[in-house]
Amino acid sequence: MVTQTVALAPARPPRWRKWWAVFNLHLQDSFAYRAQGIVWILTDTVPTITLPLMWLAAFGNRQVLNGFTRTELVAYYLCMSVCANLAQAHPWEIAHDIKDGKLSIYLTRPFSYYWFNFASNVSWRLVRSLMFVPFFGLALLVLRSHLAWEDFHIGWTFWVSLALAHVLSYQISWCLGQSAFFLVEVGGLFEFYYMIGGFLAGQMAPLQMLPKVISQIAHMLPFSYVLWFPVNIFLGRVPQASVAVGLAYQLCWIAVTAMLGQILWRVGLKRYTAVGL
Repeated sequence: MVTQTVALAPARPPRWRKWWAVFNLHLQDSFAYRAQGIVWILTDTVPTITLPLMWLAAFGNRQVLNGFTRTELVAYYLCMSVCANLAQAHPWEIAHDIKDGKLSIYLTRPFSYYWFNFASNVSWRLVRSLMFVPFFGLALLVLRSHLAWEDFHIGWTFWVSLALAHVLSYQISWCLGQSAFFLVEVGGLFEFYYMIGGFLAGQMAPLQMLPKVISQIAHMLPFSYVLWFPVNIFLGRVPQASVAVGLAYQLCWIAVTAMLGQILWRVGLKRYTAVGL
């Protein structure tokens, strides 16, 4: 009798283990650049302290300014800084990979470049948020005379809106980063995005304090749903009926930017392989 030995293929590790390994790699890489991260956090901490102080000076003898009390306005900027650290994504890494030719390396690996960058962004958000804690404590110390807990909302709607804000911010950055497929210099575009996007997201001033026309435009664009919307849910300034509408807007913009990102990826990748960028 002739017996045949059947060689069994090695079992593939579960998918979650592969992505955990990628996430863990990015996490270690994020901790390796602590000094650079602290510099970036300092650039965020200074506005967190100076902007409330500027608006507090504008109050004068008034108790309310454009619908905000002093406590609410300070809470707005403090919550804005926390949400920005947790939710915002940046397009620089994607653009650098395309321009430097590193994208070719990732295209040969057994996982999606999109999800590889998403894992990188999440890990950096976690590390950055941990490093931000002492700086946030400093802001609390400086603004302590105007702090009070005024029935703020930290329920499930706030956390869901913050999670969707993170996904939406990443989708916007994913689309912007792919502009490197088509443009020689993307730095100017990114700086314009930071300026306009931050303004329309309410980082410089609450949208309620802007002229009505500009505020309406901001609500029609995705930027306000990255930061302004979660912050105002926390402050309790979004009516319950409007929360569901805002969450729906977030989901719609995620879908729109996802489709745009797919189109840019397919067209851009053809150009990348054709000209050998």
